[in-house]
Amino acid sequence: MVIRKAAFDSLDEVFDTRFNMIEEMDLFIRLCKNWELAYVPVPLSKWRVHQKSWTFQKLELFPVEREQFLEKMKRLFPGFENEYADEVKSIKALIAFEKANLQWRKGNKTVARELIAPHAATSRKLKIYYYFMYMNPKIFDFFNQFRSVGI
Repeated sequence: MVIRKAAFDSLDEVFDTRFNMIEEMDLFIRLCKNWELAYVPVPLSKWRVHQKSWTFQKLELFPVEREQFLEKMKRLFPGFENEYADEVKSIKALIAFEKANLQWRKGNKTVARELIAPHAATSRKLKIYYYFMYMNPKIFDFFNQFRSVGI
């Protein structure tokens, strides 16, 4: 990541201390609003993922912080929800998925399906997850491991 000092200086805050999981997303979205960004469509680094990482132990923070993020964007940028209606809709669907996934893994399958149902009609992926939420998450995890290795 290469960011001009002037871009950082233009912000009221660099990192929002309320965010532990999405602090970089918040920063980059705010930078994108007033600065031009370039994107390299090739992985330049790797993210080390393991079940004992702090990120995976605090999954419940993601939907909470994303909701706070949407409220923050509405407050900072009047008309944000209208101007970025598709993106807001996608984030709300992601929040519903994250909440549903947490409920499903706690054994609350009905609650999980209720959370994801309003979004399942607009997303093939969420519709698939909706049906998976009838079964035990361990069965899903077993089959999902093959997806990550390209089977």
